[in-house]
Amino acid sequence: MKTKMKMKKLLIASLLILGATTLFTSCSKDKVTDPVTPITPAPEENTIVITGNISSSTTWANNKTYILNGRVIVTSGTLTIQAGTVIKGRAGTNSNASSLIIARGAKIDAQGTPSSPIIFTSEADVIISGQIESPNLDASQTGLWGGVAILGYAPVSDLSGGAIGQLEGIPASVTEGAYGGSDVADNSGVFKYVSIRHGGTVYQPGKELNGLTLCGVGTGTEINHIEIIGNSDDGIEFFGGSVNLSSVIIYKGSDDGLDIDQSYSGTISNFIIFQGVNSDKAFEIDGPENAINPTGTFTIDSGYVVGDATNPFYAHFKSSAQGTMKNVYFTDFKIPAATSEGLWIATGSTQTNYDNNNLVITSNIFNISSLTIADITEGTTNDVKMTSNNTVGTSSNGVFNASVFTGWSLASSKGWLLGLN
Repeated sequence: MKTKMKMKKLLIASLLILGATTLFTSCSKDKVTDPVTPITPAPEENTIVITGNISSSTTWANNKTYILNGRVIVTSGTLTIQAGTVIKGRAGTNSNASSLIIARGAKIDAQGTPSSPIIFTSEADVIISGQIESPNLDASQTGLWGGVAILGYAPVSDLSGGAIGQLEGIPASVTEGAYGGSDVADNSGVFKYVSIRHGGTVYQPGKELNGLTLCGVGTGTEINHIEIIGNSDDGIEFFGGSVNLSSVIIYKGSDDGLDIDQSYSGTISNFIIFQGVNSDKAFEIDGPENAINPTGTFTIDSGYVVGDATNPFYAHFKSSAQGTMKNVYFTDFKIPAATSEGLWIATGSTQTNYDNNNLVITSNIFNISSLTIADITEGTTNDVKMTSNNTVGTSSNGVFNASVFTGWSLASSKGWLLGLN
C-alpha cells in the first residue's frame, strides 16, 4: 500500500511539473513550444533538491542529479561541479525563477571534459549522467527553467548604477545580485565543457532569462566550450566585464544569439550561431551606458552564423557600440527588405564610431547569392567602406573549427555541424 501511495504522489508531482512548464513557456512573445513528454522522476536517493543560497564551498557529484528549486545564489566559497553532472531547473516565474547565480566574490569550478560534459537542463528532461541526447526533449522546447549567471568585479558601464549594476530580474534588495567593479582580472572560476538547455523562463512580462549571463566577469575567469540549446531569450549576454570566451555554440534561441552591453571588453572566438524560426538578431551590440568605464571595446573573431532563410537580421550595432567584428561567415539569411534589417549601424554616435574606426567591421564573408554587400548594409553611407573591408563568398575559408565540439556537445551528437565549410 505504501508503495502504491508513493507512486501515486510521484505521478501527481510529474503532472504538476508538466502543467507548470506548459503555462510558463506560453506567456512570452507569443512563442510556441512543443509539449513536454511526461517525466519519470529519478529515484529519490539519486536526486538532491537545492533551495536558497549556498554560502560555503560545496561539491556536486556526478552520481547525483541536482534540482534547482527557485533562485539559487552561491554567495561565497566555491561551487565545484564534477564532470558529467546533470543539473535540472524546476519550472517557475518572476524573480524566483529557477536559476544558478554565482555572486561577486564566489567562484564556480565546473570543469566538464570532452567525454563527460556538465549539462544544465529542465526538470522535465529525463536525461541522466553519461547521456548527451535527451530521451524526451528537443531544441524546440524552450523556457522550461531559468538559466546560469556569473557576476564579477570587472568594470561595467551601467545606465542606472554607474560602475555597479544589478542582475536583471533580481530585486535591488537582493544585494548578491550586484555586479561590476574595478578589477579587470577578477576571477570567478572555471566554466567549461558545459551544455545549457531549454532555459529562458519568464521573470517579468515579456522578459526572459538568458542561457548564460555574464555580468562584470573578469579575465581571470576561464570560460570555453559552451553550448546553449533552445533558450527563450539570448544565448549569451554580456553586461560589461572583460572575460574571454572561446568554442561556443548557440542553437536556435528565441532572441539574439550574442548580446553585448555596458562596455564589454573581452574576446569571443571560434563560435557558431544557428538561427531558428523564432530567433531575432544573431548579434545585438551596444556600447557604454554612461561616462563611467566608457572605454571597453569588444572583439568578435572567427565565427560561423547560419540563418534560417526567414530571418533578415544579421547584426545590429547601436548605443555607441565600439569594438571589432572580424572573420565571421554569414549564410542562409533572408534578403533584407528594409534599412533596419541586414547588418545595421545606428545613426549618431554609433555611426561616428564606425566612421572613425572605433567600430571596425572587417574581413567578414557574406554568402548572399546574387546580392552585393551593399544590399545588406544600412544606407549608402556605409556601403563603400563595408564593400572595401568585407567579401562575398560561398566558403567560410576555415575561420571556424567545428572539431572542438566533437564528443561533448548535443550539436555534434545530432549532426548539426556536418557540412559546414
